[in-house]
Amino acid sequence: MEQTSTTIVPWKENAVTHDHGCGCGHDHEHTQVEQGASSTEPISAELDQLACDAIGMALDKLALGEGIWPTLFLLGEDGSAEYFVFEDDGLDVCLVQARASVKELGKDARCYALYYDGFFRGDDDLANNALVVEFAERGMETAYSAIVAYGNPGDESDFWYDEPVAGGAEEMLL
Repeated sequence: MEQTSTTIVPWKENAVTHDHGCGCGHDHEHTQVEQGASSTEPISAELDQLACDAIGMALDKLALGEGIWPTLFLLGEDGSAEYFVFEDDGLDVCLVQARASVKELGKDARCYALYYDGFFRGDDDLANNALVVEFAERGMETAYSAIVAYGNPGDESDFWYDEPVAGGAEEMLL
């Protein structure tokens, strides 16, 4: 597991410069998508930013053709941000490890976001590439997910992605 710890979000400085459509520092109008279409729980600005930064980092990696492994982002009560990349086993095992690590590593965290590579079934019943981001903050009853469809990873000139859409309720891991 690779760990990076800092008091500022480190990946923004080296980000590929294109609009992610997720509010990660580029022009974008926020919607309620990140918190789930039927959610009545408010999402704090800090959690929104953490989830958007996670989406931005993953999309940058995909555009450059880098594989994405389950990556856990934690925001501490003091505002410090950390992320942990789980890449020591198969993708499914790493995702299980990342989810289990939220409870251990996030003891003092205010909120978390976890991204991983996934897929969704379209109207044509075919599997389509998707970035999945689960996120929550302490005190919420449930976690939520957002799904970002994408295509042509590794081809910066032809890489594309859609706006994040609500993925629904997820297990609260804090």
